[in-house]
Amino acid sequence: MRTDTPPIPSPVSAAFDRFETAQRDTLLKARALIFEVAREDENIGELEEVLRWGEPAYITSKKKTGSTIRLAVKKQSDQPAIVSIAKRLWLRTRAHALAQS
Repeated sequence: MRTDTPPIPSPVSAAFDRFETAQRDTLLKARALIFEVAREDENIGELEEVLRWGEPAYITSKKKTGSTIRLAVKKQSDQPAIVSIAKRLWLRTRAHALAQS
């Protein structure tokens, strides 16, 4: 996994700071994965990193090129989670591998 991700905007950084250390570390790995996949797929284009419902969220700048992805912690289990309306096989597969590392 490449580590040349863009700097985290201040409001999003504050949201990451609210997570427990282990949760934050896992979610930051997921963040890096999101940017890596966006770089590798020319159809995705640039991403905007914003807050949605107080959680880090990633939105494609080009219309109709993807769904918003939010990074959160599941309240029931305190486990980090990737939340997206559209379930994409590559993301599920790579997120599972990320959780195993």
